[in-house]
Amino acid sequence: MENIVKYLEPIPRKFPSPLPTTAIGLVHKATSDRVQQSFPSYNFSLILSGSGNYRCKGKLNPVQSPCVITQWPEEPMDYGPKDNWTELYIIYDRSSLPELRKRNLHPTENIPWPIAHPQRIAQQAEHIVSLLRNWDDSQIDYLDRLCELIIISTLTPDAKQSVPANSNRIDQARQWLEDHYNENISIDSIADRFGFSSITFRRHWTKRVGSPPAQFLTRLRMQRARQLLVETDNPVSTISRQVGYDDPLYFSRRFRQEIKTTPTQYRINNRSTLNL
Repeated sequence: MENIVKYLEPIPRKFPSPLPTTAIGLVHKATSDRVQQSFPSYNFSLILSGSGNYRCKGKLNPVQSPCVITQWPEEPMDYGPKDNWTELYIIYDRSSLPELRKRNLHPTENIPWPIAHPQRIAQQAEHIVSLLRNWDDSQIDYLDRLCELIIISTLTPDAKQSVPANSNRIDQARQWLEDHYNENISIDSIADRFGFSSITFRRHWTKRVGSPPAQFLTRLRMQRARQLLVETDNPVSTISRQVGYDDPLYFSRRFRQEIKTTPTQYRINNRSTLNL
């Protein structure tokens, strides 16, 4: 699928919205397409497929579609896919801040949020992309309002289908796991913490998140391990403990299973790449 970018700010509005869209785009990013910069604008990136990570203010967050990540003026950003992802981004000028605040849409947190109703968002995104592919400037007022609608829709459950209580507890468990992934924890202990039996927790988690909880935990740990291997001189045994593995040999085996190379070789390869 092709990338689409449309700059909308210069187009005159016949029925001006209080929240005019500056630009919009659909991009398909590969693993190498990492964004490391600050922006002069307020941006909403709807990650429609794929996964990766997002670093802001020193915190590394996993990104798992479908979800939304945000960028705001002058804040250094570092994000991108670990496999291919599809992103629909919507950009607002920094002068839109008062209107964003009125709508409780002011992006000031560096935490991706899961899309509340993926099917509805997919339909809205498809409609927006169709407009962009067959663009006519007369559609600008309609598109401004569609952009606001899709952002609000990512936060609002369908009127006929509220998010079940179990899903809310899974979301809480996911956030807890993202904050405590480097501790000596078990999936059974997390299930107990959030009021599930082990079997029920695994079933609800996999349905909600898209991958089993043990696999999700391993990916969190490996993402952090890869970062520490490249960015620090810590021994592999130290990094093993930093990401939640008491046994460095077990950590090295798991790393090789997941990343297809040893921790030491990963450090050598990626530091060589950075020094080119």
